[in-house]
Amino acid sequence: MRRHSRFIWVLGLAVGLAVATCEFPTDKSDEVYVTIEYPSLVVLDGDELQVRARAWHLVGTPDTGNGDDEPLGNVDFQWTTSAPAVARVEEDGQGYARILGIGPGTTDITARAVAFEDAGIASLPMRVSGFLEIDSVTPSNIRWGDKITLWGVGLRFAFSVSLPGSGLIPDTLTYTESQGLSSMQFWVPQPARTDRLFVLGPGVFFSPPDTVTVDTVDLYEPNTTTPTLLSLDGPGPYPTIPGLLFFNPALAFEELPRDTLVAYDWYRFNRSDSSRAMTFILAPQGNTDSSGLFIVFSDSIFFDSIGGFHNPGPQPTWFITSEGFWFCPHGGFSPTNVLRADSMIIALRSLPRYVSGNTGFHVLNFYGQRFNYTMVAVDAYLTSDPRIQADRFEENDICTMADDPAKRITVGIGPLGQFVDTLNIDNPRDLDWLRFNVNPIFASDSTTIRIRGRPFGPSFDRSDIDLYVLDASFNFMGSVSDVGSRDSMRLALPPGDYYLAVVDFAGEAARYSLCISVRSSCTPPLFPGDAVPQNSRPAASRGRFTGPDARRPDGRPFSEPAGSPLSPSRSPFRRP
Repeated sequence: MRRHSRFIWVLGLAVGLAVATCEFPTDKSDEVYVTIEYPSLVVLDGDELQVRARAWHLVGTPDTGNGDDEPLGNVDFQWTTSAPAVARVEEDGQGYARILGIGPGTTDITARAVAFEDAGIASLPMRVSGFLEIDSVTPSNIRWGDKITLWGVGLRFAFSVSLPGSGLIPDTLTYTESQGLSSMQFWVPQPARTDRLFVLGPGVFFSPPDTVTVDTVDLYEPNTTTPTLLSLDGPGPYPTIPGLLFFNPALAFEELPRDTLVAYDWYRFNRSDSSRAMTFILAPQGNTDSSGLFIVFSDSIFFDSIGGFHNPGPQPTWFITSEGFWFCPHGGFSPTNVLRADSMIIALRSLPRYVSGNTGFHVLNFYGQRFNYTMVAVDAYLTSDPRIQADRFEENDICTMADDPAKRITVGIGPLGQFVDTLNIDNPRDLDWLRFNVNPIFASDSTTIRIRGRPFGPSFDRSDIDLYVLDASFNFMGSVSDVGSRDSMRLALPPGDYYLAVVDFAGEAARYSLCISVRSSCTPPLFPGDAVPQNSRPAASRGRFTGPDARRPDGRPFSEPAGSPLSPSRSPFRRP
């Protein structure tokens, strides 16, 4: 069955002279021209397309019928094709004609006003194409992580486009189509190799003639000892998604040389407006063995060419690592039993700026084997669970952000002075810093801190939150690491300010209730909507520690105050 193409009239022009109809004088034929209107310059093989010819009375300068020119009625046209083996044209009357695709190729479709013997012939170039065809591939030389553009017909129907070693990743947001011709970009991931593309579509497969030459290094190499500079201040890659500042799902940690155990990818992103929220994501592709991957997110990094180490910038500075090490101008902190994360999601409502003129942040990757990864930056505060939004203490992923006077917590004596609130772990492996002040009167006055998970509805509570307390100088005071989110501890804290680190052990975004009290006990509130039955059995404990001399199970300290000596034999970004 023949199909009629959708009638989307796009104006096409073929200018010719004409002689008079019964309403138009023959001696005014030089004031007549002809146009052909068409929905597309491509008709599929075996399909048909309707076009229309019109005659116009010229008023002034020819303007293709869009200005003051007058249309002429009752004009018959003769239609022809320059390549009958490619396309056939059949008149439908009233100036209309149908073009039938016979075989792949190009042809000129012409329309002549029958009554005007001296008129010129209007010509329309037409292509007859298969369902999916690729005309060209640009550029011809590429690196891993970069994109190529395919040009042709029906590219949205390409099920698979690949090079030897790897399939390409379609960027569907770049798809464009105009007058039957289309284009779309594809990322080239590792380990794609130089060759012709292999294209698979509905009932077709083929290789275009163009060869794509692949340089087998990442797009942003070299970036081991100096960072690749990327700006987040300009427009993002997609006008339709203005909040997406950066997106690349095909970056590569390349194969290491045989004599090398670790390699590095280092980026510096410029972000001038530190008051705007931002979410950054770095994640390995697919079910990849990412062992050996270590990620650092920091406001300042430099490379020491003498020692051969990447180092934090001069104080004051901050950084967060995928191994569970948080560092700020007060010192470093690393909780116990934290599992190494193979990805990082950092959502910040604002970026702390300690040094004037520092308008960026750094991402440093240590890796030990080959795999691909995705990197994303979004101009928004994103959470893993849309039901969870930033609580009133955000931004507090970095300890000094809890120093804001508006965020400090004062805990009084007894039930009336206790602090109670519902807060959130926004993303997996998140940490909330809370700064609180206690002023016990008697030596027997102790401080109680308790939490309770608040899952949504009757779902199982998968959260597992641990609590750590440090003094204002980042000396460790105590911790509780029970299974689940029912942790509770009581500490004898002298008067003063303290930091409470609320740590996500399970890698699960969650709501939780928190209470802090002096002298009396406290109970995190339970709300009617919290339908999950609360487990009253004693929680299994992974560890409880108290006092400045306490150590993690691996023998290392929980925290190190600012100015503590660094080990010369290991990266300063590694856990103490």
